Amino acid sequence: VYNQQRPHEALQFALPIDATPQPRPPRTQPRPHPQPKNLSQLLDAGQSDATLRLAAWVSSSLGVAVISEEELMDVRALARQGYGYAEIGRLLGRDWRTVKRYLEDGAQPVYRRRRVPSKLDEFKPLIDQWLAAEPRLLATRVHQDLVRDYGFTGSYNTVRRYTERTRPRPEPRTSERFETAAGHQAQIDWSHEQPIRTLSGLELPLFCFHMVLGHSRDSFCALTGSQDLVTFWACHRAAFAHFGGVPFSMRLDMYRR
Repeated sequence: VYNQQRPHEALQFALPIDATPQPRPPRTQPRPHPQPKNLSQLLDAGQSDATLRLAAWVSSSLGVAVISEEELMDVRALARQGYGYAEIGRLLGRDWRTVKRYLEDGAQPVYRRRRVPSKLDEFKPLIDQWLAAEPRLLATRVHQDLVRDYGFTGSYNTVRRYTERTRPRPEPRTSERFETAAGHQAQIDWSHEQPIRTLSGLELPLFCFHMVLGHSRDSFCALTGSQDLVTFWACHRAAFAHFGGVPFSMRLDMYRR
């Protein structure tokens, strides 16, 4: 008799008395498809269930705070497949304006490097205090004192990099231009030039006489082979002829006979 409320009892009643039910063979579980690491692998797979797998991958990628280089590659790959800004935004969990900015404006992904705590962090205020008191303090001395007196266990290179980066820099010295009234003063100086080498290999000394007016900065130069008094006064006369007059005073700078 077939019972609609308990059909399995009717099935057992219809079986022969000497027959025993055979166990059902275990169901073979289908092997899961390997999960793609990014959209580029998903698009290259060509599977029929690509849409479902894409949705699963996107749902796991919504927690990304900033766009990465890998995600930028996915945006470009979807754009080559013909997807629009809104479609790419929905697939990647991004605003369509963000997608447009990366595709049209050529924006680059943001890289944020996580800062790792350093063994030197707790000693940095102490190092700053030392450098403020003695700006020329060597990094070797800083490392030695930290290890010996404060139990620092870091490397010397860590101390050296921080010391050179935070060492107070001296202010650049500004040279003030010295100016005088017109015709009041001229400055005289000698300079050593490259010796003249003759064909026989003999080197002849070469000097240059300089006279500069303090007001106009007009200069006169004469190459000589000696720095004796005869040459010295001859260069003066040539300089006065060049300037068309004689300054009121002369200032000699590093003059040697």
